[in-house]
Amino acid sequence: MEGTEVETMSIGNSVGGLTTLEEKSLGALGKTGSRPIQDVLRINSRLTDKRHAPGMYLSEVTMLCGGAGMHFAALGCQVILWTTGGAGFNNPIIPVIRVSGNHNLINEDIDIDATGIMRGEDSIEAVSERILEKLESVVNGEQTAIEEIGYAYCTLYQKDQRLEKMLCIEPA
Repeated sequence: MEGTEVETMSIGNSVGGLTTLEEKSLGALGKTGSRPIQDVLRINSRLTDKRHAPGMYLSEVTMLCGGAGMHFAALGCQVILWTTGGAGFNNPIIPVIRVSGNHNLINEDIDIDATGIMRGEDSIEAVSERILEKLESVVNGEQTAIEEIGYAYCTLYQKDQRLEKMLCIEPA
């Protein structure tokens, strides 16, 4: 199996056990469920798309978690449900709820421990209910697991030459 010409996985993806961009993409696709996709929202140094109706959108953002979080905020996101192997990040504009099923990397930074699904001790429905409960409590003011730590940086556009090359975006 061949990979992409430009490597775009972050170190966190590799630490979490991913080996190729294709593997990462298949995992992302599996997490989208069965809702129809409304559109693909783009954000780069020249434009920021906005959603035109309620529903599920894909986004063309950096794969780097901190920059992606800022891009999601710029695109109108209210809360981020971030499925992760074990890495966490904060966002100064919108809360980030971290969900992980990687038993090797579960720590106090994770808001929702989904490892029970992998071990057959928890149902997808039970973990889904915990995610919805956490989502409701966070939108009502509860802090996420690492929100009190603070924020490392804030940028609306995080230049990523590897991703721009892959997407054929010429620098401005």
